[in-house]
Amino acid sequence: MVTTPPGAEVVLKGEASVSGLSPVTFSYPLTGEYSLIVQKYGYEDYKTRLILDPAHPQQLSVELSPKTGFKAALRSIIIPGWGQRYEDRKTKGFMFSVLFVGAGLILLDNENKFQDREDAYLARLAEYDVAVSRGASIDELTGYHAALVDAQQHAYDAEDNRRISAGVVAGIWGLNVLDALLFAPKERATFSIKGIAVAPSADGQGVRLTLSRTF
Repeated sequence: MVTTPPGAEVVLKGEASVSGLSPVTFSYPLTGEYSLIVQKYGYEDYKTRLILDPAHPQQLSVELSPKTGFKAALRSIIIPGWGQRYEDRKTKGFMFSVLFVGAGLILLDNENKFQDREDAYLARLAEYDVAVSRGASIDELTGYHAALVDAQQHAYDAEDNRRISAGVVAGIWGLNVLDALLFAPKERATFSIKGIAVAPSADGQGVRLTLSRTF
């Protein structure tokens, strides 16, 4: 099997499981239906199903589609953290998702608080207007006015908190999109030592080397 680019991990799964790094030839007598998975860091996985018959060898050629910052950014625009997970940066993707959800919940809470403070202010304003219209005394109006000013200040504070929360949500979303766009995965080199192909790869657990040889 040949892939573009070379050095991809090729896995056949069925009655038996075999794997290797492309270009690779499997000479085992594999028979029946198998799932084919081709993976390489920085490229989208290729998956298909094959019917294998040792009497009819198959020569396959697969061109992998590269993962790009643009594709990742589009995902992160829709769901923060999705682009990072697409780029195999799952920890950072999880972090952006948690931050965005947390900031969104705080924004929702501040929005509810603002609505309550605004309703309280409008109620105090209505009470003050009624007191003025019925000719309340100066002492009464002073009390109503003090309550009105206090309610107004609480509404202003709640509005400030709401705006700050909205800014934090927008900031996390924007940073998430930029991170997905600017830090797209780069292809890691595959090299050969005395006929053995060696390919470095990485995941959330660390760095590993995959070795394979054509038989």
